[in-house]
Amino acid sequence: MPQPSFPAKAALAALLLAAPIAGCGGIPVIANTYYDVSYGPGEWGGGNDMPVVVRGAPFAVPKAELDEAVAAAMRGSTFGVPTRFVPAAPGAAPAYRVVMIFNPPAGVGDAVACQRPVPPDAVFGAAPAGVVPVLAAFCRGDRAVTSAAGTIPTGGNPHSAAFQDGVAQFAMALFPPINPNNKAGMEFNP
Repeated sequence: MPQPSFPAKAALAALLLAAPIAGCGGIPVIANTYYDVSYGPGEWGGGNDMPVVVRGAPFAVPKAELDEAVAAAMRGSTFGVPTRFVPAAPGAAPAYRVVMIFNPPAGVGDAVACQRPVPPDAVFGAAPAGVVPVLAAFCRGDRAVTSAAGTIPTGGNPHSAAFQDGVAQFAMALFPPINPNNKAGMEFNP
């Protein structure tokens, strides 16, 4: 049986590689993660409220509605550590908190995400795009202990299954049950 030529093999490989990428518009994509060696699963004290600071506005909805939708989507994402995610009080920046930045400006990284005081945010967002860039950080003081960056599908509103699932995926990336950068005694055993 004759073998396909190199150009035919290259074209087939390009088609196979492009197929999954074309379907990524409806799923969250976590492109980068960071885990500080000092992160300990459950260090924030299970059973406590975890404030969630939402910056950026991917939807034309009131900020309080977006904040609640993001906090609700994170619930149940801490692998055996009971944690109640709640919208952060305006102007508050407690020691432990999660920061979700939608459409982060260029140059905004982990260090900027955890800055205190929290910079002011726009009150109302724009009509949603199909996918929105996200930077999420779990902060201890002014420092990101874990972070994740990528994109989330909007699904048209903050209550859509696509958006809720995307936020939950980012929350799970922020709270791994084992710190991949420090496995010496840092595992969480529920």
